[in-house]
Amino acid sequence: QQAAAVDNLMSGRHRVAALGLALAFVLPFEAVGAQSIAIAVTCGVERWSVKTGTDADASLINLSSTTTTTIASLAALPAPSPIPLNSRVRPTETTVFTITATLTVYKREADSDYHLVIEDADGETMVVEIPLAACVHGSSPLRLGIEHARKLFDARLKAPRGVKAAAQPIPVRVVGVGFFCCACSSAIRT
Repeated sequence: QQAAAVDNLMSGRHRVAALGLALAFVLPFEAVGAQSIAIAVTCGVERWSVKTGTDADASLINLSSTTTTTIASLAALPAPSPIPLNSRVRPTETTVFTITATLTVYKREADSDYHLVIEDADGETMVVEIPLAACVHGSSPLRLGIEHARKLFDARLKAPRGVKAAAQPIPVRVVGVGFFCCACSSAIRT
């Protein structure tokens, strides 16, 4: 029964969000053992320049300000049609958002992103992602934040290739740049 619930949480029917800037855990929790594993690196392709801040519009991102929001508010934003492949949709994709939630499920995807399901106090869920910093060009204004977020996550948890449910919900504060997903209808990545 739990496996079915986890599969549903990881399905494409979810509101989708990709973390572009930083992930900070609000409350400390015990770290999982730190094992070193060699893994092949595969980087993403879907709107990759926009997702990782290497697009021509990346300088339009306002990194000096964050907007506190909710999962429901982000999910209510209308997705453009069509979604541009290599340019940003303003103001969503030039805004840094902050969401307070709990981490419930996580995994490492084939494109090396960490895929994290977060849930807010109202039971709304969203998927946020942390790309692998090695897949982000050094010129990106988001690279340091992505690298920092990945290190914070790795210091506390290990994202497996398969879906992993958190033993108990983990309080998190997610800070990220808005990102519309092409493969997900009416979805927001943030």
